[in-house]
Amino acid sequence: MRKPAFFQKLFLLLLPAVLLLSLLPASADAAAKDDPFAAMPSLGILTDKGLEWRNADTGYRVVIEDDIDLLTEAEERQLLSDMQPLTAYGSVAFWSTREYASDEIEQARLKRRALFDLESGSILVINMEIRRVTIQSYGAMYEVLTPARANSITNNVRNYLTRGEYYTASQKAYSQMNSLLRGNRIAQPMKHLSNACIALMVGLILMIGRVFRQSSTFRREDETQIIGATALAFAAAAVVNRGQKREYSPPSSDSGSSCSGCSSGSSCSSCGGGGSSSF
Repeated sequence: MRKPAFFQKLFLLLLPAVLLLSLLPASADAAAKDDPFAAMPSLGILTDKGLEWRNADTGYRVVIEDDIDLLTEAEERQLLSDMQPLTAYGSVAFWSTREYASDEIEQARLKRRALFDLESGSILVINMEIRRVTIQSYGAMYEVLTPARANSITNNVRNYLTRGEYYTASQKAYSQMNSLLRGNRIAQPMKHLSNACIALMVGLILMIGRVFRQSSTFRREDETQIIGATALAFAAAAVVNRGQKREYSPPSSDSGSSCSGCSSGSSCSSCGGGGSSSF
């Protein structure tokens, strides 16, 4: 007679849990109907051009347009997740293209503007036609991701692109962008090498001047050695800077500027800035 009572009590204990579990799928379906981004926030939605995800708290978006299929579908999904932390600061995009550009930073600016208008935002562009990787930013993100820092990031990842590791290069670029936006530092080896070469050249010039002042018997072999050392320093600086693009910052006026949103005597509200490297 005790067994029925035992099972009855067990059933009464389990009944609330069963009812709760049965309600969960319905709640999830309702959330999906109300907001397509809320259904699977880490995966986003598939558009006619690529993947897109919106941060419900900030309103900023992640956009991936892999026009030339550098990434697999799984890599695109993973990269979408990698990019999401940056939406705390602005919208962020990935774009791969074979469209020729005489100025890749301006090309990236126009694409970023088309996607995000005047929102705080940043875009990473891999252009396989001209073999360059570019980062261009605007607004609050541009205040941190300056042209010098954009150049450092593109330099840090270009070797991955040379080896065809497009996802790894992109993931590391966004990781370094996020690190800077959070107030941390990143490796800038090219900057340090450039500074070292400049310091070496200045030191050699000063040494030449000192020799001329202090020695009345300046020998021809000494002159040859100094000139050779100076030439070596300039060659080293050229190697360090090889593959870098000039930094692009907002012009102060619209005279001769490719950024048409500038007005005379004011900073350009639609330009932002960026940097790029060859690979």
